[in-house]
Amino acid sequence: MKTIKLLFTAACALTLASCSNSITPETTEVGGNLLGCYKVEAKDYPLEGKDGRYTVTFDLERTDVSMPFTEETVSTFADPSDDSDFVAGFGIVLYDKNGEEIEKIPARKCDGKAEQQMKLFGLASGEKGKLSLRFECTEKPAKFRLVAQYDWLRTGPVVFDGSIGKYGVKNFEVDFNLKKGLAAGKYQYKTSPAGSFLYIRRGSILVDKESKKKNIFKFKLAECGNYDLITGDFNGTLSLKRDSETSPYYYEMEGTFTSMISSTDKSYSFTLKSKPLSEIDNVDKATYDMEPYGYEATEVYNFWDIW
Repeated sequence: MKTIKLLFTAACALTLASCSNSITPETTEVGGNLLGCYKVEAKDYPLEGKDGRYTVTFDLERTDVSMPFTEETVSTFADPSDDSDFVAGFGIVLYDKNGEEIEKIPARKCDGKAEQQMKLFGLASGEKGKLSLRFECTEKPAKFRLVAQYDWLRTGPVVFDGSIGKYGVKNFEVDFNLKKGLAAGKYQYKTSPAGSFLYIRRGSILVDKESKKKNIFKFKLAECGNYDLITGDFNGTLSLKRDSETSPYYYEMEGTFTSMISSTDKSYSFTLKSKPLSEIDNVDKATYDMEPYGYEATEVYNFWDIW
């Protein structure tokens, strides 16, 4: 009986030692505002390190839930790029053995490998990859939940399709810099009143916490004609939308355009949509001068020759 008791005690001690040096997922679903885009494999993950500083390598699988960016339009919190429309990354929530939260490290503060995370952003549905995170925690964790997060910084030059009131428009291209709160662009009418390009500048974007959570930004854009004549005013919202969980994201502009070229101002509602983000080409990011009181001509469009 003593031998059995000693063997049982040794087995328990070995199990406790093993558990204390690994963590298990509290859930396989990866949370954050990229909720459902990834799942983590359910298994024990070794804790490497000591004195409250740890490194863990996780096994992730991409699901069929759509993401609002492509591999070409995103960079990581660990290595952000000025040319990216989005920045994204992975964070972690740590729990003790009783399931109580002991540490929460958001993606923008979590130490991870940028190259490794970029590979995860490029996975197709069903493909797998690895994620290594380094973090500090005063109490040794027993469980975890991974979090995938992104910030929307800008749209880049995007062509929209739709109409202003009863008039169809074409080549409606706007570059929203959400981080700086600026916008610029140009468009033509498909039908009367047809003519040369009309320019959108002196754009301003209102960003507040409530709207940002909903992927909606309020904007005010002034339309300019020859010699900086103000010919109209756009007031509306810019949204990042998708029709279902698995369908691709697209941009949508909605609001009211007020014409100022007649003695009596006339207002027209508009709804403009972009192509799915997965189909938008990674066009030149340096097309526009985003200063609020200027719109610089470039060789790409040669604006001044049109006027």
